[in-house]
This record gives sequence, C-alpha cells and structure tokens, in this order.
Amino acid sequence: MPSPSAIARRLAFVGEGGCGKTTALFEIEAGLPKGLEMVVFDCYGAD
Repeated sequence: MPSPSAIARRLAFVGEGGCGKTTALFEIEAGLPKGLEMVVFDCYGAD
C-alpha cells in the first residue's frame, strides 16, 4: 500500500462561467510544495 502522501487526490470545481474556478485552481497550484504536479482540465465552451 502506498504511503498517504503518495495517493493521488482529485478536486472538481463546478460553477457558472466567469466565476473564478480556473483562477482558484491556479492559486492552489501556486501553493503546492516543490515537486508536486497539478493537472487542470478546463472545458470552457465545450458543448
């Protein structure tokens, strides 16, 4: 079993367009410790 720090975490922000979801995710990413990665998938305009 992997250590708790090695387990992937998922976070989803759902809301109206233009409310700041992507901006909030980039703020979270800026606060991550060095060596950690964050993947952001933004489907703005996808129908």
